[in-house]
Amino acid sequence: MKMSQIETLLAFCGMAFFMSPFPTEIVPSSLVSLYRYGVWGLSTLFVLIYHRRALFVARCDLFLWGVVALQLLSFIWSINPAHSIDKGREVIQMATFSLFVATRFNLKQQVEIIAASCVSCAVLSLLLGLAMPGVGIHGFDHPGAWKGIFDYKNTLGSYMVLGASTCYLIAIDREAPFKLAWLGAALCSVMTLLSTSKTALVGMFLSLGVAYLTQKFRWRGRLAVILIDFGVVVATTLGGFITVSWVRLLAGLGKDPTLTGRIPMWNVMISYIQERPILGYGRAAFFGPGSPYPAIVGRAASESFVVPHAHNGFIELALDVGLLGLGLFIVSFLIAYFRSVGRAFVHQNAGDLWPVVLFTLMLFNNITESFLLRMTSIYWVMFVTTALTLAKPQRQRQPELLRSPTPPPTGAPAL
Repeated sequence: MKMSQIETLLAFCGMAFFMSPFPTEIVPSSLVSLYRYGVWGLSTLFVLIYHRRALFVARCDLFLWGVVALQLLSFIWSINPAHSIDKGREVIQMATFSLFVATRFNLKQQVEIIAASCVSCAVLSLLLGLAMPGVGIHGFDHPGAWKGIFDYKNTLGSYMVLGASTCYLIAIDREAPFKLAWLGAALCSVMTLLSTSKTALVGMFLSLGVAYLTQKFRWRGRLAVILIDFGVVVATTLGGFITVSWVRLLAGLGKDPTLTGRIPMWNVMISYIQERPILGYGRAAFFGPGSPYPAIVGRAASESFVVPHAHNGFIELALDVGLLGLGLFIVSFLIAYFRSVGRAFVHQNAGDLWPVVLFTLMLFNNITESFLLRMTSIYWVMFVTTALTLAKPQRQRQPELLRSPTPPPTGAPAL
């Protein structure tokens, strides 16, 4: 097996791992640990092999590494230092793997790897739901909702949106595997519906809409560029507004207008952020073992409810590393977002469209779920790899062996 094939296999296995597709009923924890340290060890090895290039790539976004550093050092001020140290290993693992992927793969290759990982998880989820419905489908808590190989229906829905989006981007390139990509997009869409996650359903329409509009209007001149850019931002904001605040629509979808008590709980969590605003409570400490806060926050929704996490990625990050960490992330995100917009409107392939779709999904999903840096997170891995890849100077990007972009229509104004 060639070195490039080994690297691709590692990237595929790593992306699948960080989705945490491990039903505890049938996958022993020892096997998960073996998988984890195998991915981490090999990623570290490749980073060391390509250390000069990896260091160059890492220096492209120091704000991002500031967030990582705060997570790792947060045990110093954590309310549960031992737990923060233990959970800090996840941050190192994600950072190492992300740096490896950003160093060795261009955006188009990253899209293909993510699509393959998501579709593989979709196939396994479908098979598990059919063969072992007691494991792959929720019981009394969410009757009939599929969770597949994941821990919860919303997790399945979120990752299937990633699969549908990446497969769609590959399909509209109309290269060799585009028919297979359409099948992958269809399967992931079906699994999204089976998850019954309303947030995932809205997110799928949002991501596909952003991809379609950006691809369709790329040759319509500078005014179109501005309008589409504005439309992406509005679509993201509108998606969040629909999910969080539009009471009638939520009621029509069968959801609690307060998002199952999320808004009252967020108010309590924000009050606790104000008590330790700069550095927060330490990595994973606020909701960690022995912490009194989950029960206190949970009472805002129900008397006996103990909340497991913030149900909002940005609030969770602020609880971990304070407004300093959240601010560093926002700066890194905004820089990467504007780079992604510029790349999308002169795109030549699926990889050029992927960043703006990913960042839109990240904004949307982290409004009602903690899909940012909680535990091991594929969203954080994808953000780091994409942000670093976008930040690399053009001459350092690996050549994209792709077809030429579709020429603009006759008479269309040039960008």
